[in-house]
Amino acid sequence: MMIEEMKKLKVGDILIDMHMTKQQKDNEIVLCKIVRIDKEIGVVCTSVDDKYKRAYPHRFWYKNDYNDIEIYKKENEQKKERDENEEEYILKCVAYGEKLDKKKHEPKEEVKAITYHKMEIKKENDEYVIKYIVDL
Repeated sequence: MMIEEMKKLKVGDILIDMHMTKQQKDNEIVLCKIVRIDKEIGVVCTSVDDKYKRAYPHRFWYKNDYNDIEIYKKENEQKKERDENEEEYILKCVAYGEKLDKKKHEPKEEVKAITYHKMEIKKENDEYVIKYIVDL
């Protein structure tokens, strides 16, 4: 990250610590969060994950460019090294369910998991039909 990019950071911004990420055996991305900014000196960040708290806080000085940090973007979660022989699958599907009724359903923010309870996977003609329950 160049000095000018660092000077645009705000408290709460999330960074990828490439130095720590490269040390992980399971290709886990190590994220850190800006917790303090000193406009003259630099930024201070701490780990987002408790597992790495002992390695932080880190200070990144405005006098250096850092090749081992970058802004975290959601699409980085999707980055995955692919084996040359790995096949690519494309999912085309139709999803349906009940219409939302706020008296009957309590809207949640995100899906926690797909449950195996009452899951069905069967082949009909040349297509697979999958039925599952979403855990909120």
